[in-house]
Amino acid sequence: SFKESASAKKTPSVQLYSEFIRKAVGTVNSSSSQLKSSSTSSSSSTTLLECNYLSTPMHEWREDMVQQWVRASSISFAAEVFSKNEVDGSVLREIRREDLETLGIVGFDATRVVGKRNSVLLKEEGQKQNEQ
Repeated sequence: SFKESASAKKTPSVQLYSEFIRKAVGTVNSSSSQLKSSSTSSSSSTTLLECNYLSTPMHEWREDMVQQWVRASSISFAAEVFSKNEVDGSVLREIRREDLETLGIVGFDATRVVGKRNSVLLKEEGQKQNEQ
């Protein structure tokens, strides 16, 4: 059959890669299950597969949520700098343009990061006012 002939033609590197992917998926699924079973609050818990920064106040964002936001906000140039400096939501909330420049994000790029951060904070403030 086609399936048998295709698998027979796999090179060792493809077979190793396939094995690696199966193991990685199993690890993620296992970690996800453990996180779900150990969570105490379903509204604030997130798993490796559910990193939704949009439904979480910025000051509660973990580093992976900041990374998700950076990529979704078209400021991916900041991803490596934020990762190296372990920027989470509480740090991002307080970071200033001068701080970004110290980290190597300068000029218009620093302005863009602060502007996008401020947009999130304004949105959060609007949601708070609507809840009151």
